[in-house]
Amino acid sequence: MKDGGTGHSVDKSARRLDKYRAVHGKTDPDYHYKGLAIYALTGLHEHVTEQILLYFQPGDSILELGAGSGAMSLRLIELGFQVTAVDILAESFDRHGTIPFKAIDLNGSFSQEFTAHFDGIVAVEIVEHLENPWNFLRECRNLLSPGGRLLMTTPNVDNPVSKALFVRQGSFMWFNDYNYETDGHITPITQWQLYKIISEHGMKVVSITSFGDPYVSAKKEWKKLYILAKGIEKLYNKKNALLGEILVLVLSV
Repeated sequence: MKDGGTGHSVDKSARRLDKYRAVHGKTDPDYHYKGLAIYALTGLHEHVTEQILLYFQPGDSILELGAGSGAMSLRLIELGFQVTAVDILAESFDRHGTIPFKAIDLNGSFSQEFTAHFDGIVAVEIVEHLENPWNFLRECRNLLSPGGRLLMTTPNVDNPVSKALFVRQGSFMWFNDYNYETDGHITPITQWQLYKIISEHGMKVVSITSFGDPYVSAKKEWKKLYILAKGIEKLYNKKNALLGEILVLVLSV
């Protein structure tokens, strides 16, 4: 396959699929929902579910992007939502025939794959795997009904441990060569960037929280990193600081 007419022979789609297969093969065997693997930090799906119950209404039509095995889709259906699931890998989805599913590459114009709009979109730990977060938010907005809401999560590269890692290594937490190869993390997004993207697409922040303790891994990896991160944290505006590993945003149109 020719890439952009440059003459370089590459197959981006095949490489992307291989990365996602590697990610889906690397899960915590103890973190699942009714036998369905969860491809996220332990406890994140439960936190997301709490946010969904706060900001979405049972009966809403929900599009889950990056559905993986279908663990979150199943939770949502059990809570009374009407769910359509999307993932690039149909082979990983474990609820074919019971939950509507489409195999779609979210790097493209995925809104064109649907004729209807949705009351809500849920995208847990997806945008950091994509080439263009601006395109992703634009496509999500195109799919939402007036007043619809998007819940999305992504690693919080602004947490103090992440900033300490950047000082020491030049890369954020969850974004180094290992995470690139084994987790498929290619796009770190700062809170500043997120707010700009959200504003540019005419969306509003309903809620923003963070989840997970980044210091857990810092203590294990290197004592000096922990001390540096604690020093950076002292410089934060505590009132507005989001110190967790993962950002959880609820947006509205």
